[in-house]
Amino acid sequence: PETVWPGYLPLFMQSGAFMERARRISVGSLSPTINWKDLAAEEFALPSLPEQKRLVATLVAFRVAAESHRHLAASARLAFESTLATFLDRHARTATSIAALIGNGTLSEPQDGNHADKHPTAHDYVESGAPFLMASNIRKGHVDLVGCHFISRSTAGELRIGFAHEGDVLLTHKGTLGETAVLRGLTSSYAMLTPQVTY
Repeated sequence: PETVWPGYLPLFMQSGAFMERARRISVGSLSPTINWKDLAAEEFALPSLPEQKRLVATLVAFRVAAESHRHLAASARLAFESTLATFLDRHARTATSIAALIGNGTLSEPQDGNHADKHPTAHDYVESGAPFLMASNIRKGHVDLVGCHFISRSTAGELRIGFAHEGDVLLTHKGTLGETAVLRGLTSSYAMLTPQVTY
């Protein structure tokens, strides 16, 4: 206690510095193990006790804010879904088919992602370019345009189908089924869809 404030210790043990040190002294390749005797001999630079307390207060405040944000986002999602359901129920006066909506121009004809002879693989991925969207990039009404893979415009230009644009509704139908989202926030002129996703 005279060296480490109890509230600081568990946070420190979750830090990258501590975990990297633990990994470095672990033994075994298939099932790495950390021996207590080795860990007990390790030395770490620690802030002063007052600084530790200040850091803990800051990190706890961040955690509380993050939890509040998560709850707020979940509540907003429920409110949106409820409002949407109410709106659709109120305005659903006549039944119609998707084919009829395509026929009268309300919807564009659905198209799944590229599945021709030329299909981008991992060696085609680049740091930036056209987002290459898989089913795993669509979750809870959101399209992950940051954590997805990207392909170059030249690679995309060789593909025949699967070009999705801002405002398109995306639907996952392979791997992960039934996730939907509106494509928003594109910084390129289009996103490329894998065969797992339909616009």
